[in-house]
Amino acid sequence: MTTRILSQPSAVHAAFSDACAWCETMSLATPAIVSNAGKWPVWSTLEKHATKITAAFVALDGMRSEPAALERLQEHDCLRLVPAADGSFRANVYRFQKGDVVRVLMGAGMLAPTGLMAPVEAMLSWEGNALDPFVAAVDAVFEKAREHAHVPSAKELATYSSAFYAGVDLWDQIVELGAPFIRSTAQDADMPELELIVDKKTIAKAMKSVREQLLEVATERRRQKIGFHGGSGVYTIHWCPALKMWALFEKLDNRFWNSFGVSRPDPEKSLQITVEVNPPLEGIDRKVGGAFASDPHGGALYFIHRGRIGGGQKGIGAELFWSRFRGGVRMREPGREDACRVVVVGKIGAPEFPRDVAGFVHEVARIKAAAV
Repeated sequence: MTTRILSQPSAVHAAFSDACAWCETMSLATPAIVSNAGKWPVWSTLEKHATKITAAFVALDGMRSEPAALERLQEHDCLRLVPAADGSFRANVYRFQKGDVVRVLMGAGMLAPTGLMAPVEAMLSWEGNALDPFVAAVDAVFEKAREHAHVPSAKELATYSSAFYAGVDLWDQIVELGAPFIRSTAQDADMPELELIVDKKTIAKAMKSVREQLLEVATERRRQKIGFHGGSGVYTIHWCPALKMWALFEKLDNRFWNSFGVSRPDPEKSLQITVEVNPPLEGIDRKVGGAFASDPHGGALYFIHRGRIGGGQKGIGAELFWSRFRGGVRMREPGREDACRVVVVGKIGAPEFPRDVAGFVHEVARIKAAAV
């Protein structure tokens, strides 16, 4: 028998993928199921092994489960809906079995996008004999779900789908109202002096991780007109209502163009960029706002910003930013004797990375708003 606590998204996804490939049968019970238009990594893995699912118990609580995901489970003849409008069904359990061996993944996070589970993002991974008392306790959860569940009709799913899409904008606004964006500065004081990353391959790999982590929490991808100093254009943005933030990712000749904003997407309007975090493709470029840095002792990678903010208005720039910003760390650069002050936007790979990015973006929005 083995028991582990998994706190890193990569470890949870690896354990989930391995269990899906290993097992002969699986069952799951969850408060909500999503696919992010088929792009959510966990959903892709689940779909690949869908023929192994004996039962998928999903709570019908609010408008949180994606209709397309429910319909796909229904097509595989494994969907069972559990009425729980009172929020009473919160089990998030995945049970895998091969022969007499059972694996269980259960806990609060990372097998669903941010905002669908409890904020403590960790999973318990257990493996042992099918006759173990722990398995009996897990099976009792599924049995309770089975007692209250039913196989939905096509009409029922169609009604849910209509209600879901009719209320999606209102639901996003409700989520936005409850999203806290208090930036923690205590961690800045405890951080070591960082070192700028200038290697092209390391920068490209770090940028790939940044993009992947932020896309994982986005719930909508759309073309949107974006305004900026000197012009405007139509680009693909990724919107996350739980973070009240959109992100735009493009690659230019000399830098990665990463723009972020806090306004809700609107096809009738042009959105304004709140802040850009644009690392150079390689080397050092102090004219752009973004970069990557590492902890020379622990090796952790960080997404950083130099404090150069713009917006086309007089008085908005680096001087304003550093006069109003709470926090900051020191970073050393090749060819420069003194360390410079930078902002840690987030620790790459950490579960809290998307929320830390949002915290920084909303902090910049606060600084700009106060200057007007």
